[in-house]
Amino acid sequence: MTFENGEIDYSTNEMKISIEEFSGFQSDDGSKCFIVKVIGEVNIFSAKNLKTLIEDIAKEGNRKICLDFADLRYLDSSGIAVLIGAYALLRRINSDLILFSIAPQIDRIFEMTRLKPLFKIAANADEATRKAAGKL
Repeated sequence: MTFENGEIDYSTNEMKISIEEFSGFQSDDGSKCFIVKVIGEVNIFSAKNLKTLIEDIAKEGNRKICLDFADLRYLDSSGIAVLIGAYALLRRINSDLILFSIAPQIDRIFEMTRLKPLFKIAANADEATRKAAGKL
């Protein structure tokens, strides 16, 4: 499966995405871990692309997805719906969704919507991959 600089570009005018399979990832269940950097805005125009990306990674099975939100400036209700759907999808297939490096304005949205307890949240990529591997 090729994501970064490959066959499929999930980026939009509002949102840029880069995907990297974390090569040093080791988990007890043999899963793979993907780090997805989301830059810009996840809104009504770009949310569908993020949803498609997550579904494409998940359909290969046994995947952990770590979303890097350090450069995410804006998240609307469409984006929140995608994250809730991704959480449900990955949970159904015994996988994980970990959000990390969340910018303060995005963290505030999770606080205000009371969704923060739903998601696994990490401070940085190292902590996110350790959570994905079940080591935290």
